[in-house]
Amino acid sequence: LAGVSPHYRSEPKTVGGSLFRIQRDTRFANDKSPYKSWQGARLFHARGRQVPAPSFYLHLQAGKCFVGAGLWHPDSATLRRLRKFILDNPGSWQAAAHASTFRKRFDLDDSEMLTRMPRGFPDDFEFASDLKRKNFVALR
Repeated sequence: LAGVSPHYRSEPKTVGGSLFRIQRDTRFANDKSPYKSWQGARLFHARGRQVPAPSFYLHLQAGKCFVGAGLWHPDSATLRRLRKFILDNPGSWQAAAHASTFRKRFDLDDSEMLTRMPRGFPDDFEFASDLKRKNFVALR
C-alpha cells in the first residue's frame, strides 16, 4: 500500500478503526450466531475524513476473499463530479477503467446501479452504464 501512496494507512483504534468488528448485528436476523465468519479491514487516505477520497478494502473469508479499491457510496456532490469527469474525458476513462490490462485483473462493482440515466446526462453517451453506477469500486 505504501507503494501506491504514503498517505494511505490503517487505523489501529478499536472503535472507528480499520478492522471491522467481529460481532454480528442479530437483532433482525434469522441467524442468531453472535460472530461473523469473515474479517474485513478498511485502509483509507490520511485526509479521508476531511475530503472524499478512495479507500481500500480487504475481505478475508473461507473461499470468498477479495480486495476492493475506490469510492463506495460517495456523497451526491462527489458522485456528480465523477460522472461529469467521465462525460468530459471519455478517452481518459476508457484508458483507465476499460483498458484490457485493467479488466483482466479487476471487475467494476455492478451491485448497485441506477435504472435510468442521472439527470443532466445524455442517454446516448458511450459509457452510459458507467454513469449509472452508484459506487466506483474495482474488485479482485
